[in-house]
Amino acid sequence: MEVQVSILNYSDYRSYLRDHLKAVQKRNKKFSCGDWARKLGLSTPSALTMILNGQRNPGSNLIERLIRDLKLVRREATFFRELVLLDKCKNKESERVFTELRLAELHPRKEFQGLSLNTFKAISNWQYYAIRELVDLPNFKEDSTWIQKRLRFNLPAKQIQDTIATLVDLGLLTRDSKGKLKYTQQIETTSDLPDEGIKKYHEQALSMAMTSLNTVKPELREISGMTFTLNNKDLIRAKEILRQAQYDLSKLAQNPGHEVYQLEVALFPMTQDGGLGL
Repeated sequence: MEVQVSILNYSDYRSYLRDHLKAVQKRNKKFSCGDWARKLGLSTPSALTMILNGQRNPGSNLIERLIRDLKLVRREATFFRELVLLDKCKNKESERVFTELRLAELHPRKEFQGLSLNTFKAISNWQYYAIRELVDLPNFKEDSTWIQKRLRFNLPAKQIQDTIATLVDLGLLTRDSKGKLKYTQQIETTSDLPDEGIKKYHEQALSMAMTSLNTVKPELREISGMTFTLNNKDLIRAKEILRQAQYDLSKLAQNPGHEVYQLEVALFPMTQDGGLGL
């Protein structure tokens, strides 16, 4: 059977298998699901039927039989395996996101289900935010050595260059007529921000905040906290107060800056089962 459809155009392996079967039956009207099952070495067509209907996933042995029968090689074969894995981990958010990223890496357009690989990188790694803001400083120099000296946290020169290239590609930075990097106010991404990317970013930021406790002079930072009781009905108001504070602070960014700062605000419960139904 010759494949008439490309696996790279699919985000669901079952849809691909069903379309493949339809394409074969269009050329050979007598060909059935049972015929395909026998060709795959299955004793009965029920297993294949259940896979096509979404009732089960193929095991590793059957996956490889399907790949050989479909004549999938190299990238296409890997893409098929990852699509099966994606379905298997559909209820595991973290595994699902990173499987999608592997699929995006395999895809010719470097994207999968609207999730751009570059977009995910830009929202989940601290250096994208830091370098983007660094460009807005009056004395900015597009020089890896200069950027390394300005950043408090280590970043290889190659990673700096790749970060800048990605920011330009996403439109988060632009270049003027002379090729000089310019900060852009408008942020556009190709998809909604995935939760896993946001969590990864905040993990990095909080880790850097911990490091700054011992590496940054107190007069150059503000790290404080408080522990207090809060009525459940006041939680929304508490969030509003914190968001308003962040908005007010953002207005200061309209003035020329000297350094790039990161603000992390963490409000979380230290107790449980206090009427939240958790």
